[in-house]
Amino acid sequence: PAAAHVGKLVLESVDNPGQKLSMGINTKVGKRLCKSLGEDSKFLDDEQMEVIKTDSGWQVSPNVSAANETLLNSKAVTEPQDLKEGDILAVGREAKDVSKMGMRVSFSS
Repeated sequence: PAAAHVGKLVLESVDNPGQKLSMGINTKVGKRLCKSLGEDSKFLDDEQMEVIKTDSGWQVSPNVSAANETLLNSKAVTEPQDLKEGDILAVGREAKDVSKMGMRVSFSS
């Protein structure tokens, strides 16, 4: 069987709908890249996480040395995780229930 076509990953600001980032290749996501999504980008590390294109879809891999945790649906990401339509990526602290810079995951061809 042919490999599934894996399209682009789109991250859309939860707080500022319409503000989006679209990626077609592995990308380190951090403060500078997310600046257009809103002021909460200041809570991100320079390299907060990496989004990785795989044969079957997209994954997020956290920078474990970042000051704040990378969150996926309000849970801290400690190892690469698969991304699904509608997931929310953010930065913060799971233990303190703090979440900033929410970005909704979607995909485009």
